[in-house]
Amino acid sequence: MYDPHRNKAMQPKGRVLRYAVNDMTAATQGDGVARFLPLDAGTYTVTVDGLSAVDDLLLNPGAREQPVILNTCPVCLVPVEVGARPEFLLQWKHDAAGVSGVELTLGDAHPLAQATGTSGLAGWSGEPLVPGPYPLALRFAGGGKFQLYSATGQLLDAAPVLNIPAGRFRFHYQVQQLGQLKLAVQLQQPDGTMAPIDRPHVTVQWPPSASPKEWVLDQGVSEDIPLVNGPQTALTLDALELEDDGAPEVFEFMALNP
Repeated sequence: MYDPHRNKAMQPKGRVLRYAVNDMTAATQGDGVARFLPLDAGTYTVTVDGLSAVDDLLLNPGAREQPVILNTCPVCLVPVEVGARPEFLLQWKHDAAGVSGVELTLGDAHPLAQATGTSGLAGWSGEPLVPGPYPLALRFAGGGKFQLYSATGQLLDAAPVLNIPAGRFRFHYQVQQLGQLKLAVQLQQPDGTMAPIDRPHVTVQWPPSASPKEWVLDQGVSEDIPLVNGPQTALTLDALELEDDGAPEVFEFMALNP
């Protein structure tokens, strides 16, 4: 910087090395340095623009105040952080097909602009996110209940907290849709009306890979039984037994809605 108060014999003749400052701009070079012409002493506000043109992962550092003291040439350090642009891939657990129409939100105020497509893929397209923990919320098209699994099949919380790293990272999940059913055992009387049979013994196979389950149904109706989409939802009734009340009765088993 030029000091006009130094030895007059050393001052240049015929010109002044002072510049009016009014939104001066300078572009960074290959070394990341932007150089400004000599400035009057004072405090200056430094802002950074155009980062997206360089790399759309960079976070804007915001404005910084830089004091300039007479006879000094300060260096204003502006740290620029790398942001995050996560992607999410949702696939059905039973056949690996994409889960479409799922709306995702990170935290309380970061919804993804678009729902998952037919491939089950959706990505963050807004300004880069600050890396860090974000709760993930999913809203499935048509409502209903779902279970979320890791890519390796580990059951996860309904709203997991993700530690989103800097850069572009893909989160891969498996999904199962949940449904519910009840088992009801009723007696069709001669007049065609239906009456519950108390405490029937039923044995079912569900899912096919599991051991048979045995229930005694109070008032002839089971608790809610969760089901998931895919072939593992098959429920097979292996046996139905009624308690002997001493009456000589013959029953015919009828499946009303298998």
